[in-house]
Amino acid sequence: MSDWLEHLAASHHMPVPDVTTQHGSATSACVLISVVRTRGSCPRDTGTRMIVDAHDCSGTIGGGHLEYQAIEKARGLLQADGHSLHIERFALGARLGQCCGGVVDLSFERIAAARPDWITNLRRSRSQGDAAILVTDIEDTTRKLVVTRQSCVGTLADGTLQVRAREHAQAMLDQPCSTQLKQEWGLLFESLEEYPVHRVVFGAGHVGRSLVHVLGALPGRICWIDSRSDAFPDTLADSVDVRVEAYPEDAVDELPAGSQVVIMTHSHALDQAICERVLKRDDLPWCGLIGSTSKQRQFVKRLLARGVPEQSLSRLQCPIGIHGIAGKHPAEIAIAVAAQMLIARQARHTQSVSGHQAA
Repeated sequence: MSDWLEHLAASHHMPVPDVTTQHGSATSACVLISVVRTRGSCPRDTGTRMIVDAHDCSGTIGGGHLEYQAIEKARGLLQADGHSLHIERFALGARLGQCCGGVVDLSFERIAAARPDWITNLRRSRSQGDAAILVTDIEDTTRKLVVTRQSCVGTLADGTLQVRAREHAQAMLDQPCSTQLKQEWGLLFESLEEYPVHRVVFGAGHVGRSLVHVLGALPGRICWIDSRSDAFPDTLADSVDVRVEAYPEDAVDELPAGSQVVIMTHSHALDQAICERVLKRDDLPWCGLIGSTSKQRQFVKRLLARGVPEQSLSRLQCPIGIHGIAGKHPAEIAIAVAAQMLIARQARHTQSVSGHQAA
């Protein structure tokens, strides 16, 4: 699912539903299912999660009979009071009714009705832009650590093991990889958003709306900026943050490093002002500008005249959208642009990993 942590936080704000367990007490507990390891052909990657409660499911680990069995197992765990993390292996062959042919290991963790501290701690590290490792005691999941490069919050039963776990987790943070899950010393180490995904969309016109709608289903945060307060729709995905700015170009200076920026405002002059501010920063790796090849040529001349370094123009993508999609419908443009952003991000990540391995 795109944002399992925020879903957990939201669900633990909800009133306790009228559900009775075999022990006779009401509960709003849920089970977090995670893909902890895959081999061969599998429907979802390591780190994929879904949440199952007594009434509903959020996210997917790939569908089919695998997911059906996982949900049944999770619902059974809702009737228990244990705090251990259970890992089970599923072969995706004829016996399971799936022809992928791979093998997937799933973890099942029952999360009690009261919000655990680790959810708050992990959300805090995310809001501060810190990469984090979540360390879980497999035998007692109430014992967890949230480890960043600067801090370690939480407690394990063994102090010596806690020091060892913290050092191991901080070493993992120096290995650029979007998803890492490791088992060591009876602990599960999970790397969560090794590099946060920030996407920024300037412009709330019809194409901007379609693009934000598509991006809203992907992991990461979206900052949506326009000068017109009435341009935004009433309903937004939880991952979208709206900003109404009288001078949208001024917001560029506050964007997190590494953000992908898309510019599609109602004004060419405003587009140029935003472009200039983006390209004068050297830590914004990708800038997409809606428009034609003619617009691109005009902007390049103007930006060079205004002191934008020539090498920075390599980060400007105009026209935007992957090749092969020529449609002009807002949804078609949005899909083409979103695909291009995913390709650019993956290329940057691959380059980062290759550089780290070479070093």
